[in-house]
Amino acid sequence: MNKKKLLLILTTFLMINSSQITLAKNLDYSDAKMEIKKSLNNTNGWVNKDSKWYYLDSNGNIHKGWLYLNDLWYYLDNINGEMKKGIQEINGHKYYLDPSSGVMKTGWIKINDDYYFFGSDGAMRTGWINDGWTDYYLKPDGTIFKGWLDDGLNKYYMDENGQMRKGWVKYNGDYYFFGPDGAMRTGWINDGWTDYYLKPDGTPHIGWLTYDNNKYYLNTNGSIAKHWLSLNNNWYYFENNGVMVQNSEKTVNGNIYKFDSDGVMITDKWFGSTYVNKDGIVLHGTPSRSHSYTQYKLFNYMSNEDNRESVHYAAIDLHGGETTNNCVYFTSEALRRAGVKIPLYVANTYQLERELLSRGWIKSTNTSDLRPGDVVFSGYKHSFTFMNWYDKDYAYIVDNQKKYFDSVLHKRLVSVDDPINDTIRATHFFYLPE
Repeated sequence: MNKKKLLLILTTFLMINSSQITLAKNLDYSDAKMEIKKSLNNTNGWVNKDSKWYYLDSNGNIHKGWLYLNDLWYYLDNINGEMKKGIQEINGHKYYLDPSSGVMKTGWIKINDDYYFFGSDGAMRTGWINDGWTDYYLKPDGTIFKGWLDDGLNKYYMDENGQMRKGWVKYNGDYYFFGPDGAMRTGWINDGWTDYYLKPDGTPHIGWLTYDNNKYYLNTNGSIAKHWLSLNNNWYYFENNGVMVQNSEKTVNGNIYKFDSDGVMITDKWFGSTYVNKDGIVLHGTPSRSHSYTQYKLFNYMSNEDNRESVHYAAIDLHGGETTNNCVYFTSEALRRAGVKIPLYVANTYQLERELLSRGWIKSTNTSDLRPGDVVFSGYKHSFTFMNWYDKDYAYIVDNQKKYFDSVLHKRLVSVDDPINDTIRATHFFYLPE
């Protein structure tokens, strides 16, 4: 066989085999295409090949990238079209595709014991989020932040579930208050019920507080004291805004009270003709508190310490220098200075009673009705001027017994006999009616 004939035979053989290979390939592709179309007709576009899912469009082409189908999102590999599952990073964002169905998930997803949140677009969130119920802070890896969070401007507290807390929170035995925005508050706050003052670290201030030249008191639970407060056997009063009343009088429920420079309610103390009784009630010396204006003048005159001392020593002089048994001299001198012209010779209780009756004064045995300026008798052994009640048994009076009580103005037991001070109860008194 010559060379030309051999070459012709080889060429013919190769052409035949090449045609058979091409035909075989075309037959394989045609068969695969027919199989895919058959699958498409049966699965509405989804094709499973080698346990992997693909989606063929209406032209039979494999879909790649995001696929929105029947209100659900899927992601098909951008190169081979394979359906992706699990956590996938796509265009710089992380998504979670259901491990079984490949459907893009939104909302809270638990992955390996940690929770992650995926937005309505499917992208994993970090930083502040609100899930429709409350707020959370998600770390850069998407996991939930728990505990104290300081963003450089405010402090927040995320509880054991990662939820941002609002209102009061107890932490390590201390209370903290977080506003509607979750930020920890300091300074003055109102929790919807009452006021508190929170220190720079957020814990409530307890005890005395001076703020803007005003004094406040914060109770043991941190709440601001308002109205009456008893503390260390003293009474204080605070306005509705919590400011302590001091160096002034305050009317509460119809009664007047007086407070010193420390805010302490004053009790059992005289200020001229004003008496603050043991309950702290201020009793101003006014004519309306006496049986008559004459009684008021007597009371008002004897409310002055200098006047009391003057009457005291005048009575001693009238009695020839005697410091005892001169109560009538004392009472008569006090009456004269109030404008009642009692003769200088009056020296005993019988004489004084006659003088008063002759001038229209009324005798009463109802000693519970004693009022400032009334002239009181203990039988016929003693006389004095009533100034104010201390309680239902004791009263403040003025008489000649400074020697025994260290003051012209002093307390005396008037309702019953007093064996300790050897005094007799008040039996009757005189007053001049209007």
